[in-house]
Amino acid sequence: MITKGEWYTYQDRFGDWLIVSREDRKHSAVADIPGANDNAEAHAHLIAAAPDMYEACLAAARYDMSICGKAIRGEVDLLANGAGITEDTNLDDLYLDWQVKSKNALTKAEGKCLNY
Repeated sequence: MITKGEWYTYQDRFGDWLIVSREDRKHSAVADIPGANDNAEAHAHLIAAAPDMYEACLAAARYDMSICGKAIRGEVDLLANGAGITEDTNLDDLYLDWQVKSKNALTKAEGKCLNY
């Protein structure tokens, strides 16, 4: 299980990079990367993106189980064993959810998001 809350990066006054989780106004340290490391900032952004990447992977798996897996097996009934798919489920929304979460995770991992 991962630490709950949004993870973000912060560079302290000593040049170290901290990855901090924020949940319900509480902050807790997830990791500390010494600033002497040439790739410290890149590593910090990648670690901070971990929860977003996890969510993107879940969204992709759910979409794949719902659409691609059934298509490959030649099944046409998306309601049977469709990862929570119901008649009201909009498959385009599942795809969009995966796209948005994937883009957000990659952006964060590349350090292109705002630090808090």
